[in-house]
Amino acid sequence: MTNIEYYGGSSDQRSRFAENRKLLHGPFYFAEYGSANRIDAPNTDIVDWCMDAWFRGAFGALPWNTIGTPESRQRAEQTTLFYPGPDGPYPSMRLKSFTAAQQMIEYLTMAGVLYDMDRWDLKQWYVQLVQAAGQAGKNGENVESRVTALGQARQFLGKMIADKTPVYRRSWVSWETPGQNMNKIPQTFKK
Repeated sequence: MTNIEYYGGSSDQRSRFAENRKLLHGPFYFAEYGSANRIDAPNTDIVDWCMDAWFRGAFGALPWNTIGTPESRQRAEQTTLFYPGPDGPYPSMRLKSFTAAQQMIEYLTMAGVLYDMDRWDLKQWYVQLVQAAGQAGKNGENVESRVTALGQARQFLGKMIADKTPVYRRSWVSWETPGQNMNKIPQTFKK
């Protein structure tokens, strides 16, 4: 019995598996794990990964092996998000992309609550918003335009949220651990 499961990579098959699990056994959390973008790939790939995971229902995205070694800067390791320094670790630019993705998801979560939209509705709306902000290419195509479009989408979301003048909330989502129906456990596992 688990409260959260981690799936490697984002795929339609894993999304269907998670949806079927929810239908059969009730709510649970899942997250995706994998690597950050390659050093020679645009950092917007991280934002795209996190957004795709969230739109598929994931609770989060988990990059693995994030702390590098002293040689990480020379080898340009894909997994290094923190570089060791004389006074402790310091962040990479790719780590800032994870922060940008997290903030975009927080804005979308707030907009979803304020405008009564689920993740599917938000995904359709977000895609149109980013496209309207500029011809946003993926995987290295027109990276500057992609960064501009993501920034404009975030500003637009911020204005939409501010227009609703929401009252302060400690959290916009429930952090309660989903309960498990102990009656569904096979008898062989019960004491």
